[in-house]
Amino acid sequence: MKNLKWIIGIVLSLIILGIALKSHAESTNALNTIELEVPIHFLTPDGSDLRIGAGEYVVEPAQDWIRIIPSHGLAMDAYLLEAHVGRHQESLKTPLALSVTGIEPDSHHLVLLLPDGKSFEATGSYSGIRSRAGSKLSRQQLQALLASRQSTRSTEFETPLLGGGGGKKRYNLDCGPNGVMVGVTTKSGSWIDALGLICQEVNHDGSLGEDYTRKPVGGSGGTGRIDRCGDGRVVGGFHARSGMFVNGITMFCPRWDAAKKRPRNFKSPKDVKSCNTECAFAGAPGTPFGGTRSDDFFCPGNKVGKALRGKYGTYIDSVSFVCDEWNR
Repeated sequence: MKNLKWIIGIVLSLIILGIALKSHAESTNALNTIELEVPIHFLTPDGSDLRIGAGEYVVEPAQDWIRIIPSHGLAMDAYLLEAHVGRHQESLKTPLALSVTGIEPDSHHLVLLLPDGKSFEATGSYSGIRSRAGSKLSRQQLQALLASRQSTRSTEFETPLLGGGGGKKRYNLDCGPNGVMVGVTTKSGSWIDALGLICQEVNHDGSLGEDYTRKPVGGSGGTGRIDRCGDGRVVGGFHARSGMFVNGITMFCPRWDAAKKRPRNFKSPKDVKSCNTECAFAGAPGTPFGGTRSDDFFCPGNKVGKALRGKYGTYIDSVSFVCDEWNR
């Protein structure tokens, strides 16, 4: 009987902790959230190898370790990572997490900085083959990483979140540095079930290079299709039709100016919205439940389409369009 009461107590504690962690993960500041694009091997506090899958994670301190929790996970989904504990001299109001490839090609660094000056750094590897004592980021490298992140945040243009309020998982389909958005892949029926990104490299001379993709997120339903701007064009504007979910999108595709490494200006908004300039359409023709909302956005200044963000579940619940300079 005592053993049964003990087991029930443990289960109830885990449930309560799980609810608390889930609530925390959903409400936490984005500054202590990171995204791993590929699986990475880290060490646990007991020295065991732990392979962390790609995805979005909330990063927290846990005594002398780092705890990471999937942004849509529960307590049993949390991981403890071995970390080097130190001090930093940055001025912070909230915890800040950083995720970056190391100087060594096979290394990856996960850093958590706290407002009280305490720092945690876990060193992982992509292959899982490495020494137990991985090299740490120098103070100069850390400051350069912080400056890069702050610079990126200050130049980025992001539209409001368009669509419904559902979706338990977040996505960030990002072309990354030296890439620009040129199209999307979708699966759709009455609305968009799944969404992926098509990007194109920008060569050193400013010309557009090879295509590459960001894997789709969402459900398995709907009919698949590929929608891409024409050769020599990039995404410089975005139209969304939405209701409870994202119903359909239109990408406005100005020509790319290789000499200036930026999109050429549209002749006029009227010309763009009538699609006399080239457009790329994606999604479903139907009307979403709960009414229809229609929004147009255009990248300001020298910026170009770089990313799509939002939430998803079985369908694409919401989307925002992100512009930035081509090399951000």
